[in-house]
Amino acid sequence: STHNSAQQRSRRMADDDDDDDDVEVTRAPSAAAGLGFSLKLPAKSAEPQLDDESEDVALAAAGVCLVHLTIDDGSEKAEQVPMAQTIEFVKARALVLFATQLEGKTTNDLCLLLNGAELLNPMSLSDYSDFQPGKTVRVDCTS
Repeated sequence: STHNSAQQRSRRMADDDDDDDDVEVTRAPSAAAGLGFSLKLPAKSAEPQLDDESEDVALAAAGVCLVHLTIDDGSEKAEQVPMAQTIEFVKARALVLFATQLEGKTTNDLCLLLNGAELLNPMSLSDYSDFQPGKTVRVDCTS
């Protein structure tokens, strides 16, 4: 009886799935394999390359802002930072990204500036209206 109801569910799922012909419902080789059916998905093709707009949309969906950090010598690095992260986290990432140039410095030695205004340690990106998911923001990092 359980075997028959699993087959009926399997058939119903296959019948209801008119719009997605790529998924094939097949019997599993043994009854010990769960409900008695498995899904075979087509092999995945190479990942499509994202253009800039698609990347912005993907970052926005992930709640991430792209922060372009520039240090005193003009070096620049970009970092994807979740909106909930703190300014101190961004400073810590700057120390890693610019390890050679900022050697011996701590987060207390760094000052992050957005349009000339200092970004404060206890705040998160979401506390500043300039930072938005999917947006690219330029930040100066001085020491």
